[in-house]
Amino acid sequence: MEKRPNLLDRLALQQAERDAASARRRLFAVEHRRGNQLLRDGRQLIDFASNDYLGLAQHADVIEALRSAASEHGVGATAAHLVSGHHRLHLELQDYVADWLGQPRALLFGSGYLANLGVLQALLQTDDLCVQDKLNHACLLDGARLSRAELKR
Repeated sequence: MEKRPNLLDRLALQQAERDAASARRRLFAVEHRRGNQLLRDGRQLIDFASNDYLGLAQHADVIEALRSAASEHGVGATAAHLVSGHHRLHLELQDYVADWLGQPRALLFGSGYLANLGVLQALLQTDDLCVQDKLNHACLLDGARLSRAELKR
């Protein structure tokens, strides 16, 4: 049996392959953000990759609500909802959204990625077939894979 290269050698090889293909991604710092404008390396840029479709990330009322809630309740969940409990404010928001949608219940997730992971795992079972477009976002593909359904792209 052929011996596998050690982990550091494999990682170095993968990094070299990405570099050769100009496919290596690097993090960068944003100095300031306001709406779809951001400041990066001293340059003013337009952000075409934001998911802040409604512009709420910088909305004064949302910022003030965050300050008020953090002052009263602190920050951080301390554990998963099923472990340490579901905060009253989360429940009130879910009830508000359910009423707004005219539905008996609503379940909110911290991100679209988490929503797709949770929903697909709840709906799909091991013997199910999930057919997806090959260009679907990674969260849809990951959700199907984690559900253990058969995934066809």
